[in-house]
Amino acid sequence: MKKIICALILMVSGVAQASIITHGSSGGTFTQNNGLSSASFAHFDRAEFLFSSEYVDTITIANTGSGYAHNHGSAAVSTVDVFDGTGWVNVFTSSSLVGNVPLSTLFASPITFSGMMISGLRLDASSPVSQMYHFANSAMTYTLTGTRAVPTPAPLALLGLGMLVALVVRRKAA
Repeated sequence: MKKIICALILMVSGVAQASIITHGSSGGTFTQNNGLSSASFAHFDRAEFLFSSEYVDTITIANTGSGYAHNHGSAAVSTVDVFDGTGWVNVFTSSSLVGNVPLSTLFASPITFSGMMISGLRLDASSPVSQMYHFANSAMTYTLTGTRAVPTPAPLALLGLGMLVALVVRRKAA
């Protein structure tokens, strides 16, 4: 009976510790220059980046320049979408834009969402307004990160050892 209890403890402790280690994605930083010859003066409604698929759960958007967004009097808002391989999924929608909103204020906090494999990032206007984003030059970066739990070898070994002990005890009892 003691052996069965020990085996059960080994199995439970192996499962309980199975997600202690986290794995971060390689992440990446993309710089916006909009393909213009003058990278210091970029105006756009949409910017898209496509890349190799990776696991992402956080997007940080930074603008160290004088970039700002405004909707030219319409009801349009700023959106951030990710491409999951089948289509674009919205992960951020701003509140209404009143006046010129600095990009450093608009994206002051990282955008977090349920992690997924993505292969694209899009900064967009909810409806075209003829250049919602202004001066979003090469000082604008998008940083992608992702963390997910992966089982470690030791707890899996404990689980296997517990199962083996339970099997041996059962065979001896039979």
